[in-house]
Amino acid sequence: MNFQSIDEIESALAESHWESAALYELWQVRQPVMNGAERGRGANPGQLAWLHEPELAERFIRRALDAEDFLLVCDSAQEALRLESGWDDAEARQHFASVRLSYAHALTRIGATSPAKLQIECLLDPTRSKHLSKMTRAKISAALGDIEREESHHVIGAAGRRRRLERALEHYQRALALDARNVAAALHSAAVLLLLARRSEAEVAAHGALEMCANADAEGVTDGAKFAATVMRAAAHAVLGDISAARGAYSDLATLPGATHVGLAETRHRARLLAAASGEVGNVFDDCFPKLQLIVFSGYQVDLPGKCPRFPASRTEEVRGMIRARLAQLDARVGLVGAAAGADLLFIEEMRARGGTVHIVLPWAREEYLETSVRPFDVGGGPERSWESRFHEALKHAATVRELGQVYQPSDSVSWQYVMEVTAGLAQLTAKALRLDVHPVSLWDGQPGGGGSAAFHSFWSEVQGHPPEVIELPTTEGAAGVAVVHERGRRSERDIVEQQVKSMLFADIVGYSKLTERVIPAFVREFLGRVSERVASSAYAPMSVNTWGDAVYAVFDRTEDAGNFALELVQMIGEAEDVWRSFNLVWEEKVPGEEQPRMRPLNVRVGLHTGPVYMSFDPVVRRLGFTGAHVNRAARIEPVTDAGNVFASEEFAALATLNRAKGFACEFAGTMNLAKGFPGRHRIYRVLPVREFPIEALARAAHNLYCDEARARGETSTTNVVLSPWEELREDYREANRAQVADIPNALNVLGFELVHGAGMRASNILITDAQVEQLAMRQHERFVQERMSQDWTFASVRDNATKKHPLLVPWEQLNEIEKEKDRDTVRNVPKLIALAGFRVRLLPAAETR
Repeated sequence: MNFQSIDEIESALAESHWESAALYELWQVRQPVMNGAERGRGANPGQLAWLHEPELAERFIRRALDAEDFLLVCDSAQEALRLESGWDDAEARQHFASVRLSYAHALTRIGATSPAKLQIECLLDPTRSKHLSKMTRAKISAALGDIEREESHHVIGAAGRRRRLERALEHYQRALALDARNVAAALHSAAVLLLLARRSEAEVAAHGALEMCANADAEGVTDGAKFAATVMRAAAHAVLGDISAARGAYSDLATLPGATHVGLAETRHRARLLAAASGEVGNVFDDCFPKLQLIVFSGYQVDLPGKCPRFPASRTEEVRGMIRARLAQLDARVGLVGAAAGADLLFIEEMRARGGTVHIVLPWAREEYLETSVRPFDVGGGPERSWESRFHEALKHAATVRELGQVYQPSDSVSWQYVMEVTAGLAQLTAKALRLDVHPVSLWDGQPGGGGSAAFHSFWSEVQGHPPEVIELPTTEGAAGVAVVHERGRRSERDIVEQQVKSMLFADIVGYSKLTERVIPAFVREFLGRVSERVASSAYAPMSVNTWGDAVYAVFDRTEDAGNFALELVQMIGEAEDVWRSFNLVWEEKVPGEEQPRMRPLNVRVGLHTGPVYMSFDPVVRRLGFTGAHVNRAARIEPVTDAGNVFASEEFAALATLNRAKGFACEFAGTMNLAKGFPGRHRIYRVLPVREFPIEALARAAHNLYCDEARARGETSTTNVVLSPWEELREDYREANRAQVADIPNALNVLGFELVHGAGMRASNILITDAQVEQLAMRQHERFVQERMSQDWTFASVRDNATKKHPLLVPWEQLNEIEKEKDRDTVRNVPKLIALAGFRVRLLPAAETR
């Protein structure tokens, strides 16, 4: 396509279906919406300001969402929303609301539920919501329900899980109140009621959803709506316990117009959750779906002249047929592969012929890849059949194309192993977002050495524990007996220069350059001193660290250590704000529209990257050092990071995923230009702490607070069996603590706050009035009564756990004053528990405080 005007773009976006490749082509001709740091750059020739039009932006983002390209949705939504404040009319607000909903959906699919919730909360602000239709507000409530339900699957403890599900139910019911024909909200309400063990209510809601589906059928539905209606019908039958009817509906899905591979995978994911809630085996519906897999492929390049025969060009069509047959057998629809001349490009062409999508990973820079892995294999033949033309065609139609941080083709086994591991990590990230199973496949002749297929098979079999499915390439005549050339033996004495894969951290101290000379001694003593203490005491300490001026450079053996140390560093510096202020380690920031500058304490921003580097003895400073192209790549990430945050390359995120790194998660932050003109645009991830879910952390804090108070009264573990470390506490006691604190996040919402990790207000700043204490204590008691009664407890003057009798199952007005005061004390202790659990709070939008 060659777009010359916005009118042409508008016409093109009106088409019903778009491939990812076409979307990226359109994305490339947009005039970017600059952020504050980028403003001032002019538009390049050929760029069109179509993204500046709210309706076109919304339409494009919907197309990207339909194509299941969630990262493109995030990139385009981030840019489009920079323009939102410049539009006041109701129609534009409606478009931007749709953009935020699509953005939130994409974030939820890639596992970033917290930022997804923030996007939707923005729409609850009265200044935005007053412009929105009832149907849009219903979608907003339903989306919040989806997020709460998604998070409930990961909460530890029944009480916390129940609170999430209750909030999800509230959102779904609000959506139905706004749009009584919202079948999805009705069905999701039924599913949540089932998860809450409120089966009779769930069945009523499921019958209502079935009736809505029947009415839709009677009115006539479009092809796309038939798929959605059948999904709803299957789920309703599952809730009702009619497994046979549910299986029949799920089995019909793959044959319906509008069915996509990833849409089926999302439906299978939800079907598994419904099966578990119904008391069925989790995979009871799996065989109703086609194979839903991400095929990770590796195969031989065609032979170069003079090489031992393995895959001569004369066998191209034979190999193509073998690949075609296996893809048909696997019902392959989504693949991830390189793009080298030979089996890779044949795989891509056969996937396209099947109507499938392919994600391409170029292990090193595109032009270098062409020179090393494509052009040398073009010997004879016309340009229409050249490997180079096939390469360009493959990239043009790929769902995504990634270039790893390598500049040149790897020259040793370390770099080759790095490429293979990053690719495997990217496969896991992609499969997780698309709800697919990872399935490695290789074209291999079974011979060791001499090719990437053998290494691929060894890696997936021995390291990943997932042996690839092999497309057996018969040994070529003349290849038998060819000796495998081994690397020449090495002496025990060698140079110290060698290549290793390391994770690198670059940290910049924000505000250092604006400090006055007189506070530099305090900076060295207090600020750098605390950094030194963290390096010395951390369980994730770097193997090498250096500083110069306002920068810190550290090297780690593992991604897990690098990610956790980076978060420790950011948290330590953020929590010491008062210390920096006390030593005048502050700087002036001029804020537009404000007469007086703001005095900011020192902060830090951190960039992370993992890649092969050379370890050597630096003869100048006479110490071990690390150098190479990947060090430069790491250094270019830190300047684009926000203060108080940790950003990382996609390679770091992929390896952290592959290695199952604990303690943090990598959430997509956007596709960015790196600092100092570093070539290309790069997918960058935000590194965030993965701590215990709030309920678990608060429950632990409540237990520790109780133990401290009990010991202050002179009690011991002999006189009180509850005085045990949390890890040694009986599960029923732990569950009691979870139940005690489970309503704290909801109570905070009433007060106008939300729990957050890292930056935010101290919980001690929360002021709870007597009236609010009374309101929240009453609310807590009512929830306690409701929860117990839903579990078939009844009132009795004497408690009896065996028969489920309890004396406190009475209205608040009938509760004695001693018990009321216990509930009030629980509310008064909320700020203290939040602080003990390591959280802070942030203000919610005004609409959330109603």
